[in-house]
Amino acid sequence: MIKHLLKIVWNRKRANIFVVTEIALSLLVVFIVAVFAIYYLKNYISPLGYDYENVISIDVYTDNFYPIQIDAYRDKSDNQKEDNYKKIGLLKRALKELSEVETVAYAGQVPHNYGSMVISFTYKNTEFSSLTTLVDTDFAAVMRLKQVQGRWFLEEDKLLTETPIVINERFAKQIFGSEDATGKVIISEKKETDAQSSMNQGKFRVIGVISEYREGGDLAEPKNFMFRLVRSSEQVYNPGLLVRLKPGTTVDFEEQILKKLNQENPSYTYHLELLSEMRVKKIKRLIGPIISMGLVGVFLVLMVAFGLIGVLWQSITQRTKEIGLRRANGATSLDIYKQILGEVTIITLLGLLLGSVLVANLYLLNIDLLNMFSVTRFERKFLAEASNLSALQLFFSSFLASCIFIYLLTFLCAAYPSYLAAKVKPAEALHCD
Repeated sequence: MIKHLLKIVWNRKRANIFVVTEIALSLLVVFIVAVFAIYYLKNYISPLGYDYENVISIDVYTDNFYPIQIDAYRDKSDNQKEDNYKKIGLLKRALKELSEVETVAYAGQVPHNYGSMVISFTYKNTEFSSLTTLVDTDFAAVMRLKQVQGRWFLEEDKLLTETPIVINERFAKQIFGSEDATGKVIISEKKETDAQSSMNQGKFRVIGVISEYREGGDLAEPKNFMFRLVRSSEQVYNPGLLVRLKPGTTVDFEEQILKKLNQENPSYTYHLELLSEMRVKKIKRLIGPIISMGLVGVFLVLMVAFGLIGVLWQSITQRTKEIGLRRANGATSLDIYKQILGEVTIITLLGLLLGSVLVANLYLLNIDLLNMFSVTRFERKFLAEASNLSALQLFFSSFLASCIFIYLLTFLCAAYPSYLAAKVKPAEALHCD
């Protein structure tokens, strides 16, 4: 039976080769879409670890430096740095005076923003990597972090010899396993690729562990994370404030916040935005390429569907005599139905085999679809080590989902033509030339 089906497919190779090629290309595109879809879906259903509702992010642009320009900030005098440090503290105090404000915190990097800093650690001769940011003692209250071990930062922690840090549970389990992380000391070596490396070098003491913190937002992959307590003016290089509003506060209150800030320090420039709005903007930006690729995939899938239906329809029209003779020789409608579906199965299998070669090349050539736009080699290495869903798992799950989708599509397209073929009666063969 299989040999007979292969012969039928081969005899119509000119018509079938186009369908096979379309199936192969469709598999490649559907696979790429599936990679991003599965990756982002898994990330989306993972816990964020914080509450972004009723929180306003404030970027502070001072007259002495611009955020992120760390080298330029280091060139400023100690007096200028100390002055900036004190003024940020005064802004926090002024905002806390507003009745609609619940609390205010400093954050070197706010959630749902772009950009991140990676730091490497050594513990028991093993190197680990983690995302990191500077925060103050009020950050946990603003973001409503869930403490699972130890405690959050206190003012007296600024006097510790080692730099006090709070890490997420994922990082704690990776380094210390089932041991209590509180009180452990880890060492950071100067291996960072950014301008902040000198600030990140030294000994760090873990004083607490939180459940989770995904700085990048809903679609960001869960990774190791570490909070460092801002302890001096030297470290306040990227002033940003997070303001938690009391429930029921309207968006119009932003004007009052901006007015208060300008009253306190009119020489600074401020940019206010709700974290919930930043979240939506980032999600839209990240899923934009997926939607575009999905549209290309839909177009190719439609081409496959119409091409397959056309080939089968033409095949049935031209083979009415053959099908009628088979019916006259005792073949049932079910036999004819199985024959047409068998031909479709072989055509689809050939297309999937060709498409598998294309997909396999992505893996064999080490083409990283998710991290191919990473800024540095160190960041790519970190993303590979801290991955929540391994590249191999993601590859095979996406490939399997793509193959199932293509198979279901082809069988759906073959359903009606197969039904027409099964309805051909022996007498109809007499009307054929």
